[in-house]
Amino acid sequence: MSTRSSGGKRTPEYQAWRHMKDRCYNSNYYLYANYGGRGIIVCERWRNSFDNFLADMGPRPSELHSLNRKDNDWIYTAVNCEWATSEQQNQNRQPFKNNSTGLTGVTWLKHQRIYRARADRNGKTYELYSGSDFFEACCARKSFEAKSKGLNGGWDPVTRTETVL
Repeated sequence: MSTRSSGGKRTPEYQAWRHMKDRCYNSNYYLYANYGGRGIIVCERWRNSFDNFLADMGPRPSELHSLNRKDNDWIYTAVNCEWATSEQQNQNRQPFKNNSTGLTGVTWLKHQRIYRARADRNGKTYELYSGSDFFEACCARKSFEAKSKGLNGGWDPVTRTETVL
């Protein structure tokens, strides 16, 4: 039994499913270039069945959650998707087009001749690294991401130290 509408309105889950398909298959959709234009598709199980999508994803946990792909370079499928907050999704994004390093959160400041690693969390921007070593900048950013995802060890932005467990 699908829950496409509730009191005549489309449910948030149904809207997420429709927008997912638009991003991947509607070349007139404003975000198509970032999804379908990059070869991102929807798995067969979900493509033509909202019921399958809902069975796999379950209801959205809160109004703050939306559909997120864990690996941005892979397809929409049950093992790659989750309901996530905008803060969680901001940690999982492609580098900006003007990012010359290719790693989200690590930039080369040409005029200062340094690499800078930054991250946003809880509305704050954390300076993770600033210096001439690209590898250290990358490690600082990746360590912060691991810590943010609850993995053992990583960067603590409050004490600005690395923890190793």
